[in-house]
Amino acid sequence: MTPTSNSRADAGFSLVELLVALALMALVTTLVLFAAPRGSPHDRPPGEKVLAQLAQARRAAIAHRRVTFVTVKADDAASEAHIFRFYPDGSSNGGAIRLSPHELVEVDILGGRARVLP
Repeated sequence: MTPTSNSRADAGFSLVELLVALALMALVTTLVLFAAPRGSPHDRPPGEKVLAQLAQARRAAIAHRRVTFVTVKADDAASEAHIFRFYPDGSSNGGAIRLSPHELVEVDILGGRARVLP
């Protein structure tokens, strides 16, 4: 003779209980991911900061249909500043400036696109 039990305690977890537990785990995971510290814009390398400024100036020149200027100077005092001009068609005067021994910012003449080179 084997004892049989039809009580709820022996049945295990219901589907609703499992779904509630999964929803709570997803909520906690989402909160942890959004609460994680992110790097501030001040933590970015100088080349990325200059790229962002150049891209913003190019967009402004196209949007406002006027020439936009950006002056870029390397950190060392001996270097000269370079003035990049962006025209309403998206092109630029082009050029390059070395920000550090490891970062050279170059702007394309025809497309006005900027990039960082080693």
